Amino acid sequence: MTRRSGFTLLELLVSIVMISLLTTIGARVFIATFTARDRLRESTREVGGLRRAYEVISRDFHSAVTAPEDSGVVFGLVSGGNASLNPVFQFASAVSEPLLVGRQANETALLQYLVEPDPRTGEPALWRVENAYPVPEGTTPGQVGQNSEGDTRATLLLRGVTNINYLFYSTSQTNWVDTWDGEAGLPTGVRMDLFFGESNDPNKPPRQETLTFSIPSAAFINSEAAAAASAGTTAQ
Repeated sequence: MTRRSGFTLLELLVSIVMISLLTTIGARVFIATFTARDRLRESTREVGGLRRAYEVISRDFHSAVTAPEDSGVVFGLVSGGNASLNPVFQFASAVSEPLLVGRQANETALLQYLVEPDPRTGEPALWRVENAYPVPEGTTPGQVGQNSEGDTRATLLLRGVTNINYLFYSTSQTNWVDTWDGEAGLPTGVRMDLFFGESNDPNKPPRQETLTFSIPSAAFINSEAAAAASAGTTAQ
């Protein structure tokens, strides 16, 4: 009796099924690995963007000063210009570099933070607009771009921001307030709630990131303002 070599049909079918299963599992692992890598890269970019924006804004707040009376700038929120529906946050700061060749360093600059689309891509973004003091003619709150004299400089800080909520810490009320109208001096802290993306699904709200900043000069400025107010009351 001779022994037949080779595989039976059943053995071939079992082998094909096993190879197909292993191939499918391997492909899914491969795809999942690359998807996770892409998500990690995107997350790293987002964290890096937030860190850079935080450093710039923190530097501005650490050099915040009282705006000159003739500047027309009052610390707080104003209506946005152009097509912006979001309010513009503005204040004065002692910048550490000249805006324009020929201007002295450490001059006063009028800063604005606003949400507007990127003119190149249409994607919403957080912008920092820096106006040299005195304010150039024709400059309006919420202006993204440069005027003909080059005294206005707009910098894109963070892409994807669709809205911002602001809170200001008032030492007189020992609490956070949503407007600085009627308050004197500067707040000791500012909180910015950044919202990314828009969603009509109540179960999936826009992603939120919260940044909190201190204003070191507020204590001195508020003390000076209180002393001036007290002196005025005494004189009366």
